[in-house]
Amino acid sequence: NQSLSALSWVPRVAAQDRARHEAEAQAMYPGYEMTERQWQGEMVRRGSADEYYPVRYIVPLENNEAAVGFDLGSEVTRLTAVLEAGRRGKLVASAPLLLVQEKGSGTGIGMHRPLYRMPLLSMAGPRSADDFRGVVSAVFRAEDVVLESMRSLEPVGLDFDLVDVTDPAAPTEVVDYRSRLRRGDEQTAESADGAVRSNG
Repeated sequence: NQSLSALSWVPRVAAQDRARHEAEAQAMYPGYEMTERQWQGEMVRRGSADEYYPVRYIVPLENNEAAVGFDLGSEVTRLTAVLEAGRRGKLVASAPLLLVQEKGSGTGIGMHRPLYRMPLLSMAGPRSADDFRGVVSAVFRAEDVVLESMRSLEPVGLDFDLVDVTDPAAPTEVVDYRSRLRRGDEQTAESADGAVRSNG
């Protein structure tokens, strides 16, 4: 799927197991540590918490290095989706979120499938929190999902904005889409403008 940004394993790690978890992960990822993102966007070592949900494995690794060790439990949007998946025993999608592997303001959606200590019962509905081991997480770039769904359509000059209004007081723009026809017109105009300038 071209819109899939990354697929990862995100274990549930208790506070007392953090040091062991980081030491074991360093065998695969030298320098591995749990991280969190500050409001300025800088990634720093994760502060103390009762439990963590770090990205332990991720594929592809290329272009997703910044996500390795990132604790999904350090942000409310991600943690809410992870805990809901664990509670319900079902696949749960997150609200739109900023991707830590994106250098800009790329918006994505996380899909989380819970795993438990008894795998055969993983899809049996609500489970005990004590059995919850973590989630397999798939991250999709929101814009790529929309563009992929519209790829087979004929361009009709349609422009639209996709906005998440889960919180009416703080709507979040997910996708700002401008049609291929409009983009073509703008490129033509820019080319013509450039020709006029060069001839001037």
